[in-house]
Amino acid sequence: MLNFPLWKSILSIVVIIISLAIVGHDFYNKFYNDSYTGGIKLGLDLQGGSSLVLEADENIFLQDYTAALLENIRSILIDENIAYSNLSRKNGEVSFIIKDKSQLGTLRNRVFNVNKDLEVDTNGDLVRVIVSDATKNSQIINVIQNSIEVVRRRVDQTGTSEPSIKQQGYKQIVVELPGVENPDQIKRILGTTARLTFHMVDANASFGSGTLKPGYTFLRDANGMQYAVKINPEIYGKSLVDAKLEFQDQQPVVFFKFDSEAGKKFAQITTDNVGNMFAVVLDNKIISAPRINQPITGGSGIITGRFSLTEAQELALLLKAGGLPVPLSIIEERTIGPTLGAESIKAGIVSGIIGYFLVFIFMVIFYRQLGMIANLSLMCTTVFILAALSLLGATLTLPGIAGIILSLGMAVDANILVYERYSQEMLKKGNTFKIAISNSFKRVFVTILDSNLTTLFVAVFLFGLGSGAIRGFAVTLIIGIITSMFSIMFITRFFINIFLIKNNQKKAKRA
Repeated sequence: MLNFPLWKSILSIVVIIISLAIVGHDFYNKFYNDSYTGGIKLGLDLQGGSSLVLEADENIFLQDYTAALLENIRSILIDENIAYSNLSRKNGEVSFIIKDKSQLGTLRNRVFNVNKDLEVDTNGDLVRVIVSDATKNSQIINVIQNSIEVVRRRVDQTGTSEPSIKQQGYKQIVVELPGVENPDQIKRILGTTARLTFHMVDANASFGSGTLKPGYTFLRDANGMQYAVKINPEIYGKSLVDAKLEFQDQQPVVFFKFDSEAGKKFAQITTDNVGNMFAVVLDNKIISAPRINQPITGGSGIITGRFSLTEAQELALLLKAGGLPVPLSIIEERTIGPTLGAESIKAGIVSGIIGYFLVFIFMVIFYRQLGMIANLSLMCTTVFILAALSLLGATLTLPGIAGIILSLGMAVDANILVYERYSQEMLKKGNTFKIAISNSFKRVFVTILDSNLTTLFVAVFLFGLGSGAIRGFAVTLIIGIITSMFSIMFITRFFINIFLIKNNQKKAKRA
């Protein structure tokens, strides 16, 4: 027998049976179980649907970041009794005039305690606190990652099944919605930042009167009324743990509930500010600015604003999913009809069948019985790839199908290398079939391993550095390379051992 241990035979049989069971289970449920959501998923290009490309507005983020920095600098200057004038912010930096230069050392120490990556630059009595490029880039990366999670929660709450949400490039997010042909509601939801904040209101300030206190700014409500609100919020919407639609006096309102820490802070604020106004601000627009009549100690409240039922439902959804840390704009929209997706699937199946048929014919003509073994091994490799994709719950796309076809071609190529080496071994005097085929596998192993490993490294880099269709191609190629290597070293040798070597031994005994 070929040098093929019993445990390898058992492993080969077990893997074949398990893979057939996984693929059979997946295909059965796809056709007969409408509620089944596992297994291989079809991508946008195969199923049809909508694709949106969102882009983060880094300028708005930088403005917000420097606005918060300005308030921190103002607090430092006041705490340290540092006389200053002309405090302002622009293009990622905060600048002011310092009256006493001997206080610069104290200022630097306090600024570095706020953020060690901040740069303090002086030119005479002009002081500039600059946000470094490294800080900007790291903050933008964090913002995009947080935005992806918020977008995912929002899309999930609309009931959309199997969405694909991933980063593209530096500041873009691609949202693929298979089966969604009219994404108007989702576009509206994703286009809303939903940054909910709660601010104290200075009721004594009036717009245009020049009585605005430092650290306050004017914001409008839906009716155009101007309120002087504190720039730094007392509580952020990210502290919400629940938001839902309710009705009060037959009007839709949004009920909200804070987490325990924010609930305590909310109770303290309402206790200390009875009689004052407290503004609820959404995306820099005041929804309502009620007067605090009594302490609110339950950690919850309601938002009223003359909402329609749809507006209240969407606001509750947005607040529950969380506010985006930075505005996202839709820069590209693409819709693929289900008919085109069905045609893609049909074209893929037809081309696959034709390719299989041509490979089968070629292998049988040139390699006879060994060609039949190669074809059988190729079918097993296909099953292994589908089983792996099903276990991973991977999304299959047209580039993914290309990756599968390429890996199957490499599997056939490995068999051809073995069989060509076998032809050379048989020409040597005294070599039996068993010795020739055994030597063939031994001598081409390094060649097969080298070629597959180099391709595997490329596929891993494509997966790590690429996005979208490139990653889909890389995933199937990685799986295909691993399964084809397993097939050539285990499955092909197992079938040769079962069907050819044993058969030759029986013929030799009869002779």
